[in-house]
Amino acid sequence: MIRREKVRAIIVSRKSVGEADRLVTLFTRSRGVLKVMAKGVRRIPSRRGGYLEPLTEGLCLITANASFATHGRSYLAAVEPLTAFGGLHDNETALEAGLVLAQAVVHLCEEGQAYETVFDGLHQALTMLPELSAPRQRILETALVLHILQRTGFAPHLAACQVCGQTRPSEAVVLDGGSGGWRCLVCHDSFAGTSWSLPPRLLRATQWLAHNPERALRLKVDLPEAEQLVLGVRRYLAQVIGAPLAPAVTTYARA
Repeated sequence: MIRREKVRAIIVSRKSVGEADRLVTLFTRSRGVLKVMAKGVRRIPSRRGGYLEPLTEGLCLITANASFATHGRSYLAAVEPLTAFGGLHDNETALEAGLVLAQAVVHLCEEGQAYETVFDGLHQALTMLPELSAPRQRILETALVLHILQRTGFAPHLAACQVCGQTRPSEAVVLDGGSGGWRCLVCHDSFAGTSWSLPPRLLRATQWLAHNPERALRLKVDLPEAEQLVLGVRRYLAQVIGAPLAPAVTTYARA
């Protein structure tokens, strides 16, 4: 038996397989991450291939043979383009933020799990990012990464130092994915990661964003603070997923 299903999805990644195929990772609102095989899309010409760019949205027809379904093998039969997020792909810093968010989704969200608020937040971010100022781009990315971490069970504990329990640090702290929260510099006991440390003001900003992602753009920070904030959260994300961020993602120059 052939099982067919239409899903609205954001393409978050793709990987070439063999000579003509691609393994495409879709992110859906009600079923989370879906990995589907797109047969023959690298052949020229292929109408589907042009509709499978990362960070675009499409209406996808998924098919699965009953004998394959138990092994999770599904195929992309057709795709109808919905949203290209053209402004995103023409804006380097917006695209960089989108790639970070896509990687968070790929590594942390599960198949078969509903992620309505994450999907809606990602869709809104991909639409809004090109229109935002540089500081607000960083703030929106930070807020959505924190929300993805929270929805997938990897939220950092931000109330106190994970070693000494201090709640009001007078100096900078380091977000640490290994301990699941932040450490004050005394307890961090290493120079590693201190270049991504957050002063008390930005720690409070992180705490506020974690609890108020829908109000993220009300936060007032300048560009150097916004860059410091997003770098600290990116480092935490990379430690949680156990992999460096995508090669296409660069870090901002630091004075």
